[in-house]
Amino acid sequence: METPWLSFIICSWQAPPTLDETLDSIARESPSHDIETVLVNNGFTPDRATELQRKHPALRLVDETTPGLAHARRTGFRTARGEFFVCLDDDNLIGPGFINALKKLTGREPRLGCVCPVVVPLWEIKPEPWLQEFGKSCLSYNSPCTPAASSNPREKIWKHPNLDGWPSPSGGGMIIHRALAEDYLRETHEDRLALGRVGNKLGASEDQDIIYRINRLGWDAAWSGQMLVYHKIPAARTRMSYLLKLNWKMMQDAALFESIFRRGDPLRSWNSLPNHLALPFWKFLAWIRGRIPARLLLLEWTRSAGFIWGWLKVTLRA
Repeated sequence: METPWLSFIICSWQAPPTLDETLDSIARESPSHDIETVLVNNGFTPDRATELQRKHPALRLVDETTPGLAHARRTGFRTARGEFFVCLDDDNLIGPGFINALKKLTGREPRLGCVCPVVVPLWEIKPEPWLQEFGKSCLSYNSPCTPAASSNPREKIWKHPNLDGWPSPSGGGMIIHRALAEDYLRETHEDRLALGRVGNKLGASEDQDIIYRINRLGWDAAWSGQMLVYHKIPAARTRMSYLLKLNWKMMQDAALFESIFRRGDPLRSWNSLPNHLALPFWKFLAWIRGRIPARLLLLEWTRSAGFIWGWLKVTLRA
């Protein structure tokens, strides 16, 4: 069997109906034998697995019984055979021309370790403008709207070690060279493997743990507007109860990742204790002046409180 050039890796806990759309979008774009799709079963039923295998005979289905996205991704990395991995969630779709655009880009840039595509939200119910913008911080997309068909796709390359300004991708849609995945597979730190989502327990930062290995390994990075990944966002994920829970937990994980694992990293994000101590004050002033709605103020406070609480837990444990 010929070794594939590209592996799509999808991790799923419940295998929702959107997973069928994910697989169909890949099948429409997959031109030949040098593409494979790996689906990691992280908790869905044997009957559902059989159904998916029947619909997609070429699908490589593998089980990971330990719950959690970090463990599922590691299993996908061990199973996949491609030179490049595209990590998708079970509510993502790839856009037309995705594979051809990636092949051309990686052919021109042989040292690419990670590519950030454009991730476009597909809202079940379109939210208010402030939430569309805020959602980029926590709902796994980096584009507030679908790019116009007439717009000229752009791309940009960052050469190591000058990666400042590179918009690192979220986990649903990140494209990595297998060297980053292999380095992540050597990770044994329990706290790092606990990052990320586990069932209904919301978390984050396991994708950043994978991506930011690009620094130590000395690879280049890219952003491409020619590759679109669509993220289906149901109405339930725009409710305040969900957003509060999500931001509280994901920022605790962010504090752990920033405080312990990214010390001295030149790609450190704006997340820091001083920023989160000051942010509630500035956001409160913005609300007083009528520049932001009360719901956004509450979410921003929740993010900062989650980060501060996470930082305290790390500090007290040390």
